[in-house]
Amino acid sequence: MKYRNAPIGHLNFPYRTPALSSGYRRQVFIEFRAPATALEPLADRKYTMTHSDETGDLFVTIGTEYAEDQINSLRDEVRLEWTVLKDMPLLYGEVLIDGQGIGSGSAQTRDAIFKREMPLALQAIYHADQQFFFANPELRDTPVFIHFTSTQPLYNKLYNFGTIGEYDQL
Repeated sequence: MKYRNAPIGHLNFPYRTPALSSGYRRQVFIEFRAPATALEPLADRKYTMTHSDETGDLFVTIGTEYAEDQINSLRDEVRLEWTVLKDMPLLYGEVLIDGQGIGSGSAQTRDAIFKREMPLALQAIYHADQQFFFANPELRDTPVFIHFTSTQPLYNKLYNFGTIGEYDQL
């Protein structure tokens, strides 16, 4: 899936689903944090997606707060939350390209990595919350916007990644 510029059944846990990226298998581990469950709430529902550089495994935490305890010093997490704009649901997210304590890696490199890996991150989030989307099929058409946050105007952009339902294939 290409990014586009935009104006400024039951799960047992830990759940493991294989995903392919860069030629090796990854596992997706899912955690729900109360009061969030597999089916509710929609309001204040937030996703924190992190990964292991050593194993390639992906970790998706679903709650009403971001999983700050899962975020490491590299700050390579994807944050995504449900919001409403003009009475329409919207998934709005953020990744940090530079600043806010990010020391290693150039903004250009981080920008390229996030663009390349965002479809995999969105697939992991979609599959982590597949019971929620099964119970609310109308939400599969929800648009996904990710803000690439940077101190440099060249990389500080908002991207439209299509709809969340486009990421139902692993």
